[in-house]
Amino acid sequence: MAKAAKQIDPNTFIPPAVRRAAAAAEQAHKQSYAKDDEPAPTANTDSNAPPPVEAPAAIAPPEPLQEAVTPPGNSEPPTTATPVEVNWEHRYKSMEGRYKRAENDIRAMSDQIASMQALIANMQAAAPVESTPPELQAQSLLTPEEVNEYGSEFLGVVAKKAKEELSPEVAKLQKEIERLNKRIEGTTQSASARARAELEATLDEKIPNWRDVNVAPEFHSWLALPDLYSGAIRHQLLTAAYEQNNTPRVLAFFKGFLSEEAATAPALSEPAPAGVSPDKIPLENFAAPGRAKTAAAPSSAPVEKPIFTRAIIAKFYADSAAGKYRGREAEKNRIEAQIFDAEREGRIR
Repeated sequence: MAKAAKQIDPNTFIPPAVRRAAAAAEQAHKQSYAKDDEPAPTANTDSNAPPPVEAPAAIAPPEPLQEAVTPPGNSEPPTTATPVEVNWEHRYKSMEGRYKRAENDIRAMSDQIASMQALIANMQAAAPVESTPPELQAQSLLTPEEVNEYGSEFLGVVAKKAKEELSPEVAKLQKEIERLNKRIEGTTQSASARARAELEATLDEKIPNWRDVNVAPEFHSWLALPDLYSGAIRHQLLTAAYEQNNTPRVLAFFKGFLSEEAATAPALSEPAPAGVSPDKIPLENFAAPGRAKTAAAPSSAPVEKPIFTRAIIAKFYADSAAGKYRGREAEKNRIEAQIFDAEREGRIR
C-alpha cells in the first residue's frame, strides 16, 4: 500500500516568487518526462478479460520550495524577474572621468604647494638676518697651530678658570648697568612730568578756564568731529598731543574750540568802553571871575568792566590768525586777557 504523501500546511506563507518558480519547474518537468514515463498502450485481444483498471495517479510529493532543480540538458525555467544589464562602458567612462578629475585636482594642489614654497623661500631670503653686533661676537685669539699644540682639553680647562676669575667683575658690571638703566628711566619720567607741568602752566596762563572747557559737553561733541585738514578725529589728535606734551598743539585745540563757539553764537551787545575817562574841569569855572575852581575829585565808583560778544571774540581771533596784530603783541595779550577775565566772570554774551 502506497504511503500517503505529506500534506502542505495551508497556513505556511510561501512567497509569490517561490510559488511561480515551483509551478514553472513542475510544468517543465511534466513536459519533459510525461511521454517517456507513460508506457505505450497495448491492445486488449481477450474479449473476456475485464477492462483495465486505471491505476490511481500517484500524488507527486511537493517540490522543495527553496530552489528549483532543472534536469540536465533542459533549458532554464523562465522567470519573471529580468536581470539588469550592466553597462560596462558607462562604468568605465564614469571611472575615467573621476580619475581625470582627481588627477587635475592633485596637479593644481601640487602647483599651489610649489608656488607657496617658492614664496616662503623668497621671503626667507629677503628677510634681514639679525646678526650679532661685532662687539658682541666672540673672536677667537688662538691660531690653529696653538690649538694643536696645547690641545682642546687643556684650552677648555683654561677657559673655565678664566671665566671663574672674571665672574665677579661681570656681576659688578651688570649691577652698574641696572643702576644706570633705573637712573635713565627716572630721568625720563622726571622730564615727562616736568614737560606736563609746563604744559598745564601754559594752559593756565593762556586759557585760565581750560579745565572747565575740558569737561564741557560742547567741547566733547566738538572733539568727536573729524579734523578739517587731516581727516582724523580731533579727540585722537588732542590725546596724542597731550601724551607727547606738545603744548602749542594742545593750546591750539582749546583756542580753536573757543573761537568757533564765539563765531556761532549770536552777538547780543557791543563791548562797553574799557574805562571811564576822568572828570574834566567845566568851562564855566574858567569864565567866572575869581580864582578857578579845582576839578572835582574823581569818582570812587568802581570802573565798569567791558562786556564781550562772541562775534567780537571770533573777529579778534580771526584777526590774530591773519597777522593783524603782528608787532602789537602787547595789545593782543591785553585784549586776550580781558576776554579770559570776561569769560571767567560771565561777561560774554
